[in-house]
Formats: sequence, structure tokens, C-alpha cells
Amino acid sequence: MRYAPSTDPFQLPSRAVSLTSPQLHQKIASHFDKDYDIIKYRNLCRTSFQAIDADGYSFWRRRFLEVFETPGWKLTGHRLNDNEKFRDEYTKRKLVLLKRPKFKKGNDEVEKVCLELLRQLVVGECLSGG
Repeated sequence: MRYAPSTDPFQLPSRAVSLTSPQLHQKIASHFDKDYDIIKYRNLCRTSFQAIDADGYSFWRRRFLEVFETPGWKLTGHRLNDNEKFRDEYTKRKLVLLKRPKFKKGNDEVEKVCLELLRQLVVGECLSGG
């Protein structure tokens, strides 16, 4: 069966994007400043989605280390688990920074997440000798 080019202009970019390597997808996504743009690019097609989360979430580990200081938590030595933690912490920190909670009593969910993040940062700084 021969490949017949599509005349639909909206299919062509997606097909071209789906043929690129995971490393190229990750490189492209690393140039986006806004997380919203990364998510939009990640959702462009199945290949870009898989590429961003491919390689055991290494993209998120690199992104975390570009944006935040090296964390104070101990790594498990299992790459997938460690990278998942980087991804989860990156998401949590960016959400806290985005919402900028106004503290009243420290009881609502956003305040609790922010306080926990601050606690982790202080403990991590103390453990690292900073």
C-alpha cells in the first residue's frame, strides 16, 4: 500500500510531528518558557505526548533542575521513581507559585500544600548545609 499525501492541511503538521524522534520532541519542549505551552505541545499528538513522558520522565527531571535548586530529598537510586518525584514536585511547586495563596488560618487545601512545600524547602536547605 502506497502512502497517499493528505490534502487536509490540518493533518500534515501532525503527521510530520509524529515522525520526529523523542529527543527532538523533548528538545523542542525544553525551549518553551511557559508550562502551558509545554502541555499544549505535549497534547499535540500521541508521539509528542509519549516523548515528553518517555525515558522515565527524564524531561521533568531536567525541567525541575532548570527552574528550581537541587532538592534536598534523598534519591532512591531507581531512575523512574526519582524522575516521577521530580515531575510531581515540579507540578506541585508551579501550582503553589501560580496560585499565590493568601494565608488566613492555614487550613484550606492550597494553604496546606504551600506550607508543606515551604517546610520541605527549609528542611532541605538545612540538610544540605545551606
